[in-house]
Amino acid sequence: MEESEYMAKMRVHELAKELEIKSQEIIDSLSGTEYEIKSAS
Repeated sequence: MEESEYMAKMRVHELAKELEIKSQEIIDSLSGTEYEIKSAS
């Protein structure tokens, strides 16, 4: 898998852990952008 494909499918909780922030902060920042966010529920 290429890096661009990995980044396109990176899980929010993985990114949040790397950045040491809460997942909800990422979700809030990305809402209204071109990025598709899916929830587990």
